[in-house]
Formats: sequence, C-alpha cells, structure tokens
Amino acid sequence: MLTKLLGGSPGLVALRLIVISFIVGMILATFGFEPADIVDSFVHMGRRLVESGLSDIRQVGR
Repeated sequence: MLTKLLGGSPGLVALRLIVISFIVGMILATFGFEPADIVDSFVHMGRRLVESGLSDIRQVGR
C-alpha cells in the first residue's frame, strides 16, 4: 500500500526527492535566491496579512 501511495518504493521516492531538490537548489542559486530570503519573505507576508486583518477588525469595531 505504501508503494502505491508514494508512487514507487520509499527508497526510490527519497532518491527522486533528493535529486529534484538539488536541481531546484541549483536553479535558485543561479538566479540569486537564498533559502533564508524566501523564508523571510513568507514571514513578512504573513505579518502583513495579520496586521491588515487586525486593522480591518478594528475598523468594524468602531
């Protein structure tokens, strides 16, 4: 059942994920993207969404 769920044996799936991660990492490095920058962008976006949502709730409460 695990083989059917993952689309192959767990070892081959892990190997495919490692290879794909390496290729994606090389592409991102080529364009100058750093993992920390991507994480920081998501954190900043999340904070802005929360702040704007709280701002809207405050406006409704007035």
